[in-house]
Amino acid sequence: AWVAWQAWRRRALGPLALAVAAAVLVFAPTLLTRPGPELLPVQYPALQEWSLGNFFARTVVGSQGTRTYGVPTLVFALAPPAHPGFMTFGLALLPFVRRRDLARGPAAALALGWLLFALFVAGAPYQHERHLLASFPLLALLLWPAAERLRELVGRPAWLAAALGLALLLQGALAWRALQGPLRAQRLELQAVALLRAQPPVRLYTFVLTEGLRTRGVPQALHDLWAEEPAAARAGDLALFAPERLRPQWQGRDVMRRWDELTARFQAVPVAALPEGFTLSRLEARP
Repeated sequence: AWVAWQAWRRRALGPLALAVAAAVLVFAPTLLTRPGPELLPVQYPALQEWSLGNFFARTVVGSQGTRTYGVPTLVFALAPPAHPGFMTFGLALLPFVRRRDLARGPAAALALGWLLFALFVAGAPYQHERHLLASFPLLALLLWPAAERLRELVGRPAWLAAALGLALLLQGALAWRALQGPLRAQRLELQAVALLRAQPPVRLYTFVLTEGLRTRGVPQALHDLWAEEPAAARAGDLALFAPERLRPQWQGRDVMRRWDELTARFQAVPVAALPEGFTLSRLEARP
């Protein structure tokens, strides 16, 4: 928007056309990949549930269920300049930031863009670190003058190399820690796939794991309790679910309602226990 405004003021048609083309390129994937022609970007649940009330909330309720976080959403959204998992050295640079770094020209536009983006993220009814990723290229540019001041203060190349090496080691450790969640999810999927390939090709009612199981080619017909009513369930079908783990977040939502309806009609007989609270069960007729 800043580039377009400056180009319009100077009647520079080339940069203006470039800014318009960049905007089209940014929004085109969303418009072309939407589930249906009636679903516009502003109709997605994350935007429809956006609210100023989420800024200072630690417990938020939305389409992702009920979640409680350690800090208010606004603090989460404004944390990227010192985020330990993405910008380990950012915290050390903050004392070297000067107002003149952000007060003029492109730097002011970048700072305003990051602030508006952070406020947009803060209004969402959940906290997910992938939503912060777009802010880090902007922050790297904004913090560059502070990094130069720190380099001049340290002076000696050996000290600077030692500081950078320590930052890289810390960044690697934090990245490894952040990867533990996805690695646990992958191990769970692999164990579930190995177990399901030994089961008959019946219907399988599940949640969370649906897409991972589908891409790994299990023999069962997958039915996601997020999207489908279990009306077609029959005795002998399978269920892969973690009711105790999922109930606090999804109580009162369609997912738990459908699971409760399924277990009210059938007895879920455990076949095998899996990590993260998941159990593979066979649905049997109630006496």
